[in-house]
Amino acid sequence: LLVPVAIGLLAWGAFLLMRRFESNSSAVASRHIAGAAITGTTGLMCIVEATIALVGMGTEVPVVRVVALAIAVFLIFVGNSLPKSQPNHWAGIRVRWTLDDARNWQLTHRFAGIAWILAGVGLGLLALLVSNSPILAIAVLAALVLPNAAAVGYSYWLTLRIARDTRA
Repeated sequence: LLVPVAIGLLAWGAFLLMRRFESNSSAVASRHIAGAAITGTTGLMCIVEATIALVGMGTEVPVVRVVALAIAVFLIFVGNSLPKSQPNHWAGIRVRWTLDDARNWQLTHRFAGIAWILAGVGLGLLALLVSNSPILAIAVLAALVLPNAAAVGYSYWLTLRIARDTRA
């Protein structure tokens, strides 16, 4: 029962430390993603905690399905905030290409936001339709990894395209 509480407290602690040590411009630039991430993480941990408590009280709960649905909502919620962010070193797709070019940041985060939302919708639908826990566990991992990998790849492609266009 203490693991979700500890994760939530660690997330809040990291958020508070980040706010303490970042500049005002960085705080403003990261506020949409950071706010959505901390709110989403808190909500996700509350759902996990409630699920654990229900199972502990003897209630039959499809744990993997509930967690997959909660992660799907988290992905949609945070994905909606990604396009609203500005370049910063604390939150978002922080690779060299996005940090070096504000336009790349903007386009990458618009792409990432759509990818996160689509991953969340797909995961949510799958969680509603499939009761096989191993399949749902793999889908959760895919929904968490693939949108980010695609966003990093897209960002790199943008960098190559911009370099090619400036040489031409």
